[in-house]
Order: sequence, then structure tokens, then C-alpha cells
Amino acid sequence: MAVGLATVRYVKALFALAKSRGEQDVLGQEVARLGTLFETSPELVALVRNPKVAVEAKKRVLRSALLDQSSATLRDFVEYCFDHRRFDVVLETAEEFARVDREDRGIVVATVDSAQALDDATRAALVARLQETTGKSIVLRESVVPGLIGGIAIQIGSRRWDGSVKRRLDDLEKHLQVARMA
Repeated sequence: MAVGLATVRYVKALFALAKSRGEQDVLGQEVARLGTLFETSPELVALVRNPKVAVEAKKRVLRSALLDQSSATLRDFVEYCFDHRRFDVVLETAEEFARVDREDRGIVVATVDSAQALDDATRAALVARLQETTGKSIVLRESVVPGLIGGIAIQIGSRRWDGSVKRRLDDLEKHLQVARMA
């Protein structure tokens, strides 16, 4: 899921503060719990997004659900966001914090789409090649997309490499359409 620009800015500031205090690991765990809370409770997400619910009521619910057992850093961050009506920032914090933390540790996520599940040897070779190419540690997120017919497509950040048979057939179709027009 893509996060908003405000979330990127707020979470980078939160991460920098946590890192300067030596709290990034603890805060990362707390933020992950916050994300799990939202993932498992659509009612809570609806409450946070509901403009008819008072900010203080939203704070009370989150305090009792999680924040009373969390660090002052996370509590202050969430309350600051709520006070400034940045509810989506709070909802997106877990995803963005994890991304910023991985980036800080030199880890990137590579999304790999393939027509069939990768075997261990192919997966290991792919990870090694991507690490060599990027100079970073790679975490693979794999998904099987039968419509690719064969080959793989890889996405790291905004870069995409598509070596699928489907893409090659689509390219051939476009080339033949242009050739017919000429």
C-alpha cells in the first residue's frame, strides 16, 4: 500500500528521534503492534477515520487499546498526529516505519511476480544477483501470477524489471500493430 507524503515526513521525524534516543528497536516493535491492532480491527480504523468522533474520544480508545502500555515517544507521536488531524498518518505509521527502518539497515524489499513458485536454488540465485546489483540486503516478497505465462517481474522501489513472457508477447503485439500501420 502506498502511504501519503505527510506520513513519510512524520515517520522519518519519528524514526530520527527514536534513533537519536537509541529507541528505534523498541519503538519499531510498538509501532508494529499498532499496525497489527489496525489490521485486526476494522472497527478501530473506522472510528479513527470518523469525523463525527471527537479527537479526545479517539485518543482515549487508543490509549486503552495500546498506548497506555507503550513508550512516551509513541504516545506523544500519536496524540500529536491526532491533535493536528493527521489520522491517516497514524494508520499508515507501521508500514512506513518498517520501510524507513529497513532502509536505515540497508535492506530493500524486492517484489517478485512469477508464473509459478520459485524453487530454492532460483530464489537464492535471484537474491544474490539483486544484492550484487543494489549493494543492499534483499528481502523477497513473492507472488505467483499465472497470467505472466513464464519468466519473472521484479519491483524494487520505483524500478521494475519485467522479463515475463506476457510482457514479451505484449511488446510483439505492439510492434506488429505499428508495422501494419506503416
